[in-house]
Order: sequence, then C-alpha cells, then structure tokens
Amino acid sequence: DLFINGSYNSLMIIPSYFSFIGWCGVPVFVFLSGYGLSKKYNDKPIDIGKYIKHSYLKLLVMILPAAILYFSYNLINGNIWWVSRNIFALSFLNNLIAGIGGSFASSIAPPYWYLGMTFQLYLFFVIARKMNDIQLLWGAAFLMVPIFLIPSIDDNTMILGWLRRNSFGWMPLFLYGCDCGRKNVVCNFSVITNVGLLIVSTLFVVCSNR
Repeated sequence: DLFINGSYNSLMIIPSYFSFIGWCGVPVFVFLSGYGLSKKYNDKPIDIGKYIKHSYLKLLVMILPAAILYFSYNLINGNIWWVSRNIFALSFLNNLIAGIGGSFASSIAPPYWYLGMTFQLYLFFVIARKMNDIQLLWGAAFLMVPIFLIPSIDDNTMILGWLRRNSFGWMPLFLYGCDCGRKNVVCNFSVITNVGLLIVSTLFVVCSNR
C-alpha cells in the first residue's frame, strides 16, 4: 500500500506501520489461544454444541459494533452491494474462500480476518484436545514443512496469503501453545532477560523485512 502505480504514497506510512506491528502480535495471540484453551478445557468434558456457540458469540460480540457501523454507513449511502457482499463475514468463515471466492471473501474491515482465523482455531481445538503430547508436537513439526516450502514455489504469494489468513498457517504455534498449556509450562524470566529478548526479537523482525 506504500506504493501506487510505482509512486511512493506518504499518506500510507502510519497505517502501514500499525499494520506491520499488528502482524507481529499475531503469533503471540495464536500461542496464547492454544495455551488458554488447554488450561480451560483439557481437564473437563466439552459439550461441542455449546462450546462452538460460546466461541462464535464471543467473537460476534467483538465485531458487532463495527459491523453495525459499517453496514449502517453503506446502507445510508445506498451501497447495497457492499452490505450483501460482506454479510457472509459474520459467519467467520469468509477467510476460507479468500482467493477463490472473489469479492465474497471480503472482511467487514481488513483487520477482522483475524477473528475468522481465531474461530477456525477454536473449532480445531475440539480435535487438538484429543491428541496426546507426542501427536501435538509432531503435528506442529509436520505442518511447518509446507509453510516453509511454499514461499519458494508460490511466485505470486497467493497460497501464502491464504495460509496466513487461515488457521493452517498458524497451526504449529497453536498446537505448541496447546502443549504448553497442557503441561502448565510457565516461563519466569528476569527483567534483564525479557529486555534482552525484546531487543533480539526486534532486530530479527527488522532484519527479516529489509
């Protein structure tokens, strides 16, 4: 978005910066999702119907205020096509047809792809909680292979874009989070260690995007 027709677009610096920072936080939230779900549900039975309903409504409450605002604005301006195109996003399944579903794969707003991906992770947890520790770790390792290989065979990054907007691309982290939550793994680092890790991580992020 920083470039339009080959020209530098200075107006997009701030939005692009926050978009970049947002992507950096996704792995953290995916890991914590797996960790938190394991801590909450591993030691008790799940009523799958109630669990899915609870997970869906929790995400719907988060998106509903913005959805009402966007839908109302477009209805007032007579943009019925936008409303009909984006109503499917309230199912949180629109990410699955991104790249193959045309305009009906749209999110209500760009950042809300994350909610669809999260809903997929919630659904997959029903399976993950039945996996033993070895299966979780081997599953995470196995899924990392195609994720690393795809950038070298996908010149137009369409596949990679689909992976990062769906649970498959984040599944290794999610499964690792599930495993840590199941084992009650807690990392109590000192302030100096945390600052050091922050500096090193920041350097890796900056260098990887040069």
